[in-house]
Amino acid sequence: MRVGYLIVPLLGFLFAIGGLNGQQPTNDNRIPLYKCLVTIGSVTVDPQTIHATQKPNTVVVTVQVSVVGEIPRGAFVTVALGTAESEPVGNNVRYDDTKSLPLKTSPVVFKFKAHGSSNTVTGRLLVRADITAATRGVTVKDPMEITNSQTWLTTTVP
Repeated sequence: MRVGYLIVPLLGFLFAIGGLNGQQPTNDNRIPLYKCLVTIGSVTVDPQTIHATQKPNTVVVTVQVSVVGEIPRGAFVTVALGTAESEPVGNNVRYDDTKSLPLKTSPVVFKFKAHGSSNTVTGRLLVRADITAATRGVTVKDPMEITNSQTWLTTTVP
């Protein structure tokens, strides 16, 4: 009967929101509850081309970290940049060191610099941002789309 098709999803929904008696679900490995989630929301570069030695031989990489939920008091998150892919192989730039910022509102905006170097040749780089650490009570979630955590940077010589 069609009634059975309605009851099973309804019971599943009721269980997920707290059961039939109004109790809230507990964090017992069946239904994970997170108070604060962070994820990379976007990565952009400006300008989109970097030179090995001529100007502009530095670009600004902006990483936005999205925050969902209740932020614990004194919470911090740490972000690092790296090259996920290079064309040609061996093409690279130098990135600023990792940065830590307090979680206050969403998004948390990180500004890094990427610098042309002797390893920079004509081609392109896939710049990737990663959340490398977070305060206890903050859960790091992988980006919804991998493209949210990376962007292409064009490299050229001189």
